[in-house]
Amino acid sequence: MQDELLSTKLSKKERKRIERLLFDYHRMPSKIESAKMRAEQAVTASYTVQEGSRNASPSDPTASLAIKRDEIGQMERLRKLLEDQYDLITDDERYIWNHVYHPRHRFTPERTAAALSISRQHYFNLRNRLISQVASVLEGKYDVTFWESERHD
Repeated sequence: MQDELLSTKLSKKERKRIERLLFDYHRMPSKIESAKMRAEQAVTASYTVQEGSRNASPSDPTASLAIKRDEIGQMERLRKLLEDQYDLITDDERYIWNHVYHPRHRFTPERTAAALSISRQHYFNLRNRLISQVASVLEGKYDVTFWESERHD
């Protein structure tokens, strides 16, 4: 089963999307808290998002707030999925995630391979396996486009 997951071919665009998500993982808690604070500035009665309401930009502030709260819930679920995946990966993959895909570190492949005492090729194999594992968790189950749009605010 593990080999099947890792043999999944990802397009260059899909790989970049997963890499951006790995990079943003470290910023997610602060972005989620910021989104919660913005959403809670308005006080409203109970309102739920209905099917199809995302297509149009609502002028109603109550509808906007409901959509923001729904997106916050999705962001929290995505963070939880990534945390669960983080617990399942090997120590070397975790090191790559924390040093190559961390906004403060951004280690190069050479520096990461040297720190792990592995060859450059082995580093790329580990990195590709990490990306494939995260992609297999998100594949078909989770749309991360809302996170990408939030990323550029």
